[in-house]
Amino acid sequence: MSFLAQSPVASSSSLLDYGIAGGVILALFGLLLHVLKEHKGERKAWQEEASTRARAHEKCLTVSNQVQKELTVAVVELTTQSRQSAALQMTMREEQIRAAAAAAAANPH
Repeated sequence: MSFLAQSPVASSSSLLDYGIAGGVILALFGLLLHVLKEHKGERKAWQEEASTRARAHEKCLTVSNQVQKELTVAVVELTTQSRQSAALQMTMREEQIRAAAAAAAANPH
């Protein structure tokens, strides 16, 4: 005979054949179903709260991304203006040096 043929599961015809262990397992399963059924409203409220938090988080990320893009554009503009200003100052300084050199050459003491 095989092991399965000798086991009580294979030869049982009712739940009573499983004894105390079967009763405990059945009671735990029933308790689990009861808890799931009773807390269905709470789980729904938790899911709604979580989805509300997720939407708020997405909104914050959207605003943050928009602000970051605006700051990037502002920094690029300031960098461009700074480069243009530096080039203009360099040109003006070169013109001042040329004018001073021309004045010094035209007026030897």
